Amino acid sequence: MSEIAVSVRGLVKRFGAYTVLKDVDFEVEAGTVSCIIGPSGSGKSTLLRCLNSLEEIHGGEVRVFGELQGYLLVRGGYRRLSPDRLARQREQVGMVFQNFALFPHMTVEQNLVCAPILLGKETAAAARARADELLAMVGMTGYEASYPAQLSGGQQQRVAIARAMMMNPRVLLFDEPTSALDAERVSEVLEVMKTLARAGKTMIVVTHELGFAREVANVVTFMDEGVVVESGSPGQVLGRPERDRTRAFLSKVL
Repeated sequence: MSEIAVSVRGLVKRFGAYTVLKDVDFEVEAGTVSCIIGPSGSGKSTLLRCLNSLEEIHGGEVRVFGELQGYLLVRGGYRRLSPDRLARQREQVGMVFQNFALFPHMTVEQNLVCAPILLGKETAAAARARADELLAMVGMTGYEASYPAQLSGGQQQRVAIARAMMMNPRVLLFDEPTSALDAERVSEVLEVMKTLARAGKTMIVVTHELGFAREVANVVTFMDEGVVVESGSPGQVLGRPERDRTRAFLSKVL
């Protein structure tokens, strides 16, 4: 039986009076790639941020490899974890943002090594050696001393992926990783993601790149208006969708 990497049950998230996520159930097996698609405003990015405890939730729960995320189960309900415990949990779930989120005042190497060194996870020498390995993996060897502003968008995103890998996370989250890139740079980022997928990394990818989802994903989930409308294999969801809403969305984007 496959191990469950991420389990979401009855997830509710509100911003004021507006409910963004409405009783969402979602599950990802270890070593698989799950792509989440859907129109803007459907709750896809908010779901990712809840998986990484970047957002507080208002109902349900998130578990990563069985561990409750963001909260401690106590008598009478849930209590938010302390900032220190939240930080330790987030080490298990790396995140790549659509706007890169690199520190502009740090070099490429400094962006990668700062977290493991500051958190006492690795010595400076060990962190630099691992940074070299990861930069080679994403095709960025030779850019260690460069600053983000000196790099193209595609190069910055590849550095961001390497940085997300520095803490050896068990799950990688990607929030529209190619949406800020021009067409020429999209493929170089997708190739890095395909390499990670082939290596068996557990990945959850919010994306509008349906070709990538069709080729790489084990499961495609279509979301709309804060709910999971349909989920299944790429062939089923993208090729033979069962729901009218899924068919209507795909008719506009395929």
